[in-house]
Amino acid sequence: MITPASPVIGVDVDGVLADYRTVHNQIIADGKTPNLEIKDDPNFWLTLKPYRETAECLKRLRAQTQPVYFVTSRYGISPQEQTALWLQDNGHDCPSVIITSQPRNDSDRKRAMGDKDKAFIARAMGIDAMIDDSPTVFKSFALSHPSCCFFLVDQPWNQDVKMRKSMQMRVRDIGEALDKLGV
Repeated sequence: MITPASPVIGVDVDGVLADYRTVHNQIIADGKTPNLEIKDDPNFWLTLKPYRETAECLKRLRAQTQPVYFVTSRYGISPQEQTALWLQDNGHDCPSVIITSQPRNDSDRKRAMGDKDKAFIARAMGIDAMIDDSPTVFKSFALSHPSCCFFLVDQPWNQDVKMRKSMQMRVRDIGEALDKLGV
């Protein structure tokens, strides 16, 4: 995998640093609708549990000389502020958070690109390496930002994704991606 000596890194939050899936599944198990619960909760994103390796990886990212961008698809009440606070609480004192658009209803769905925005944002921000768990984001990067190294964090929902290029790699967690980047 070819990356600059000190790459500009993009990191997704949910499924990479934070365990969104457990809370999402619990909302469904409680007979509620996740989108409505998230949209109306002013602290939803603050309640997510970090993965075991999150604090150490955020410390490693904080030591980077190049910028690190946390690029995530979130919605609801103040998602950017909640995300920044969550990252601060978990070890990154000055995070740069970029929230991609997320459709809130059917009329927004035609305008919002959500996960597809990440590749366009990465190109605009000069991101050399992206760490994400989404099959949609993976495909978007393959088409729209093929020069970016893409690390797909292994999750149950992305098992069908096949790595086809030298710039694409499946990793067990963010720590392995950072090891491969030399961070």
